[in-house]
Amino acid sequence: MVLFSWQACAVYLGWMAYTTLLHLLLPGIRKEGILLPDNTRLTYKLNGMRCFVVTMCLVGAGVYSGNLDLGWVHANFLALLTAAIIFSNTLSVCLYAGSFVGNKTLAKGGDSGNWVYDFFIGRELNPRIGGFDLKVFCELVPGLIGWLLLDLGFAQRQFQTTGAVSPAMGLVCAFQALYVVDALWFETAILTTMDVTTDGFGFMLAFGDLVWVPFTYSLQARYILVREGGGGCGTWDVGCRMRDVGCRF
Repeated sequence: MVLFSWQACAVYLGWMAYTTLLHLLLPGIRKEGILLPDNTRLTYKLNGMRCFVVTMCLVGAGVYSGNLDLGWVHANFLALLTAAIIFSNTLSVCLYAGSFVGNKTLAKGGDSGNWVYDFFIGRELNPRIGGFDLKVFCELVPGLIGWLLLDLGFAQRQFQTTGAVSPAMGLVCAFQALYVVDALWFETAILTTMDVTTDGFGFMLAFGDLVWVPFTYSLQARYILVREGGGGCGTWDVGCRMRDVGCRF
């Protein structure tokens, strides 16, 4: 399994572009956040659930018609992970540099003067491009929905190679889907969380939202795929070895 590929980079950038456009184009509710240190309140556009429904409909139609192979994510998991790491690091650099431009509201914990710490924890409290709030968007849409798509990709790979989705795979996908749906259904609650009210948007949240959440939380489904068959051998599966006709950790 390759660590880097231009195809995976294109797919990941396409995913980020798609979710961004979907968020901007779909209607959503408008919700005011908490009172900021400068005695103002920001208004947030929230439509994560609508983005989720549209995405699931498109993915379902693509898989059903045979035009979309979600199982592709298994063979390209490491390359996708690398693309996500590059993107989150690039975004973090842009966020840190942008915090010095103009009159920005800074996070109390992110304005220490130590650039390493400020870069990590996040210097600007609510970085925005116009009315597009980068922090809330990354917290809700690309990472959470991407996590579930990785799960479903592993499930499809298992079905392709074994002819069935195992009960363990089905339960993992169902319970994690419940978590994602819950988060998006009650998305207004995120405006009262520490991530939004207190922490700046820097490497910690950018990496956490776009890399840690989707690529770590989906490892349960990936483990089941490899352990129960369908994951293939000779790839990035730690401790993967030949045993009879399959692989296992």
